[in-house]
Amino acid sequence: MTELTIVNVERGQSHGKRFDSFNVDLDGVAEEHCPADNYTFQHPKFGSETLYISPNAIDQYQICVSRTRNQPSA
Repeated sequence: MTELTIVNVERGQSHGKRFDSFNVDLDGVAEEHCPADNYTFQHPKFGSETLYISPNAIDQYQICVSRTRNQPSA
């Protein structure tokens, strides 16, 4: 298992009333490089999720999330 450290989280460009959007920057170690792909992430607070990561460098990655907000029923 490879450990990645969250170094930055910021709102994405499509964030607004209809969409929740954010980017997560992660650091890893060069000896355990992960190519761009879907990976299962595990964390005690959110459980297990499959997310797509893009490498920005041999030891730096980014996850971009954009999801529709729940709309109240009419």
